[in-house]
Amino acid sequence: MYDLGQVDAVFRALYPNEMGPDLICDYSMRWIGSRELGDQSKRGSATIPVVLTNPQSPLGIVAREWLRQRNVSYEVIGEVDDITNAMKLVISGAAVSPLPGFVFDGVSPSLEDCTEIIPGGLDIRYGMFFDDKRFNLRLAMDIFELLQGELHRLTPPPATYQGHSLAHQ
Repeated sequence: MYDLGQVDAVFRALYPNEMGPDLICDYSMRWIGSRELGDQSKRGSATIPVVLTNPQSPLGIVAREWLRQRNVSYEVIGEVDDITNAMKLVISGAAVSPLPGFVFDGVSPSLEDCTEIIPGGLDIRYGMFFDDKRFNLRLAMDIFELLQGELHRLTPPPATYQGHSLAHQ
């Protein structure tokens, strides 16, 4: 849609080596799952069930590479195209998934049993592409700073996840 001129600006995850926009920020996601899955992984369970985005998406590529580099034994039990479906599988106790902290803002009782399962954040880059015929750089930077600020405002610091229930943030 952006390439066809139907959208004026796009803020999206970037592929690992993607060059492109001048406006880029880093964002860290956490490997969240149920406490039960966390207990199983501590007892030495061979593989961790994960739900990821497809292997051709930026998050899918980054997540798989992150797991590979850390020698995490995992099994992809499902691929989803949105965060809501990943959250449902995490809440049900079926899988672990990289999730942003802001999804837990309106904390519901169903999230009380969720915690960080795999230590360490999954850093991903986001960038903003914009139509320079409709936006000047200053306006694009203002929009970008607003979006970047919202990402950071809505995300609890990493220490919040360390062994604590997300429902008590």
